[in-house]
Amino acid sequence: GEASTKRNFPNFCFSENSIIETERDETLPISDLHIGDQVLVGPNVYDHVYSFGHRNNDSMGDYLQVHVHGTSTSTSTTLAALPPLEVSPDHMVLLLVGEGRTFVPASQLRVGSKLVQKDGNATTVTKVV
Repeated sequence: GEASTKRNFPNFCFSENSIIETERDETLPISDLHIGDQVLVGPNVYDHVYSFGHRNNDSMGDYLQVHVHGTSTSTSTTLAALPPLEVSPDHMVLLLVGEGRTFVPASQLRVGSKLVQKDGNATTVTKVV
């Protein structure tokens, strides 16, 4: 018989369409980031980009689109007007559960889940596709 080789790629966390917030309070596509840039990694927490371990411009990954609704208390921005968050199913996201917070894979998000925003408040997931 004929041997075949299947090439598996890791689950990428973000698509090239993902918008990232930098410490300079600007937003830009993840494809424009450079090593050393500081990006938002948690509620009001920034950290340096130290590698692009999953960046591969020649491969495709599967992503979830997470739609949210709510208002950011820090800017009064209606979050429903923002593009959906595109993440891999295994990417960890921070949820408000009762009075606590916990990280779960994005694949566990459901309509009604409460995602923690950059200001520490929660926003409601309205659709996951």
